Amino acid sequence: YTVVEADILAGEVVNTATATGKDPDGDDPTVVPGTDPEPTEDLDTTLTVEKTISNAPANGTAFVLGETIEYTITVTNDGNATYSNVKVVDEQTGLNETISSLAIDETVSFTTSHVVTEDDILAGSYTNRVKATADPIDDPKNPDDPKTPEGEVSIPTGEKDDPDDPTPPVDEKNPHLTINKVTTSTAAAA
Repeated sequence: YTVVEADILAGEVVNTATATGKDPDGDDPTVVPGTDPEPTEDLDTTLTVEKTISNAPANGTAFVLGETIEYTITVTNDGNATYSNVKVVDEQTGLNETISSLAIDETVSFTTSHVVTEDDILAGSYTNRVKATADPIDDPKNPDDPKTPEGEVSIPTGEKDDPDDPTPPVDEKNPHLTINKVTTSTAAAA
């Protein structure tokens, strides 16, 4: 017998067997039912959220002021029960999506983006966060404490001088002011 999701949600597998036979004295057949409940594994509500930067800076080095950083968000049900109403929220980019049902081992992806602001440049980086939560699931082994599938991930832009970080950084602040001075009057004749 292969354990299925319904068994996990029930907390056990009940195997019923029935044996029949004749009494050695030749009396009527005897029916002996037997049940053997076996506990299942615990309810696992692991919800994995991954986020990657899916584009490169136009200059090949760093995202500059006004440039768009594109993200791919991947939500995966790594648990052992189907999740309902999985809300995927990235407040910083405005992403707010709901997955009505996420089966075991199922993955759903979204894209979103952020335009680099002056505050990002002044801070020297931009960290983006995304969170996913689903409806609580009754735990058969602990009925007073339902489990809520949830996952969260943050992805910063890279560090400018870190060769081990493959994530592109935001551009460094570059305080530069250009002044042009032009004489608008003519000299008096001598």
